[in-house]
Amino acid sequence: MTSSTCSTNAAIKSGKASETWASSGRLLPHWIREKYVDLMAGCSGVISSVERLSAWISIYLNGGVDPRTNIMIIPTFAFDAVTSAHSIAIGNPSDLPTFSIRGYGMGWGRFSYAGHDIIQHGGAASGVSAMITAAPTDGIAVIVLANADAKRAPMTDLTYYIARKLFRLSDDLDATPTLPHACGESRHVLSPVNLAGIYDNMGYGTVTLCSAESQSDVCLPVLADFRAVKGSPLNGSHDLFAVWGPVFSTHAVLVPFAGTGYQLRVGTLYPSGYERNITPFADWIIQADAEFVFEDGAVKGFGILHQQKP
Repeated sequence: MTSSTCSTNAAIKSGKASETWASSGRLLPHWIREKYVDLMAGCSGVISSVERLSAWISIYLNGGVDPRTNIMIIPTFAFDAVTSAHSIAIGNPSDLPTFSIRGYGMGWGRFSYAGHDIIQHGGAASGVSAMITAAPTDGIAVIVLANADAKRAPMTDLTYYIARKLFRLSDDLDATPTLPHACGESRHVLSPVNLAGIYDNMGYGTVTLCSAESQSDVCLPVLADFRAVKGSPLNGSHDLFAVWGPVFSTHAVLVPFAGTGYQLRVGTLYPSGYERNITPFADWIIQADAEFVFEDGAVKGFGILHQQKP
């Protein structure tokens, strides 16, 4: 893995680093800032290529043993723990009979596709998308990398198209598994003014949710950034706005869709554009369903129910 690194600076200095792009086609900075390398090295932090990842995934196709040297790299107990399903991610895939129930382990999803045992991990961040799929029993793997975000759907389609060819399966099989998500009915939306305020969590820290009418010193610059990106006033908006960072993103917005339910979007705002294109824009990298909880008519907090990656 001599061409793999966790350092953005090292990747750029190598001359091999690609530019990264938003789904809108806008140029983006490389998302892993050097000061966060140690934090991100364990997850979402590897910068590599299909060629080098092929050497790495070959170890998973060989039970944790390097097929070139016959040296065990991942001990059996660790290999089994990492690749085993410890929880159910999709418990009722009845709309996709080609797929089994989908489990999730320590980084790997595990399921069967048309009777073939599969381990898989996909991910995305600002300007990048990745999907690694392996069939250990069959001895094959498919690695798809993209230097743009929000490419999950085409990467998934490409992965299963290649898998069907390798498994000699019909192209009539349904190719794309769908993750469950909330889709409540359209009904009364809560007033954002009543939900605006300071929320605190030991894991996520403190976040201030601002309504379009908020006038606090914290909220005014937040609303100014959103107005710049939107290109129009926020008056009358039922959305809630916040600064949310600093590692993965800069801002977040909660968009109401049903009752106490909201869609949380997390990403980075560029109110002054980026590089030579100074047109403001946003790059949303995470979407999740969120819901506010009330007690005796007063809001107690909100929870993130299920992460969805665009």
